[in-house]
Amino acid sequence: MLIAIAEHFSTAPILTVTDSWFGNNDLWKPVYKAIGSRFNILSRLRCNNVLYDRPEKRKPKQRGAE
Repeated sequence: MLIAIAEHFSTAPILTVTDSWFGNNDLWKPVYKAIGSRFNILSRLRCNNVLYDRPEKRKPKQRGAE
């Protein structure tokens, strides 16, 4: 249905607002493939998602330092 709507409004950006069950690649991949960069999803994060921060810079001579 989203692809048909996007084809009707061929120049407008498409923003889809979903709950956490639809905020995954099962919806994103096929619609993005058909519509392209005009498609965006606004979704709640699932409660089982894990968010990470960038690691701190390593000190010289510390294991893993460049």
